[in-house]
Amino acid sequence: MKTTLLIASLAAGTLAFPSDTYTVHQRRNLVYDARFEKRSAVDADSKIPFEIALKQGNLQEAEDKLYDMQHLSREEVVSMFAADDQSIASVKQWLIGHGIAEKDIHVNPTKTWITVDTTAGVVEKALKTRYHIYRSTASGQDHIGSEEYSLPNHLLDVVDFVRPGPAMSKVTVRATQPAKGPAAIKEPVRNLSQDQLKTLEDAIKTGPSGGSDAHNANPPPPPE
Repeated sequence: MKTTLLIASLAAGTLAFPSDTYTVHQRRNLVYDARFEKRSAVDADSKIPFEIALKQGNLQEAEDKLYDMQHLSREEVVSMFAADDQSIASVKQWLIGHGIAEKDIHVNPTKTWITVDTTAGVVEKALKTRYHIYRSTASGQDHIGSEEYSLPNHLLDVVDFVRPGPAMSKVTVRATQPAKGPAAIKEPVRNLSQDQLKTLEDAIKTGPSGGSDAHNANPPPPPE
């Protein structure tokens, strides 16, 4: 009887294997909620610049060799901090499993970032999240981000953080006058403008200002 139930569960796809089990990796804190107004959802078909920061290895070793680094070659320094090939392969396999073509997955030369060319909807499914526009209550600047996101358990110690996520990316659209009449009742889902996408791409190319090593940690707030 137990064997029959096991086979039935496998056939129905109801068993979750370790690689399929997700855990919340980062979530927004109350400070963000106070400083930003959640606006419209990002259209699932909008292409967004998505980047994954990989955890850097050998940080303790690098600290121990701080005074010797001037004698190391650039290749040796890069190798010291780069993510290992197995970690990179595991992230790629996860992304490919969500329908992202391998040609759209790019690893930077220092092996610390993975960038992905895809749509918001694909990323949302991979991270079990939803992207929205968040408007700064202080400056009126718009940002793209999410309340939280999740990762497969086998990637928790591989990924430092992702962006956009709770670590939001700044966009160029400023707040306009409040809508009146029917438009004030509900703001529709909208595509990101070309200016917004360009600003996001420029922000991501600059690399991270820092990330958290702890699960569920809160990244530093974006500029307003």
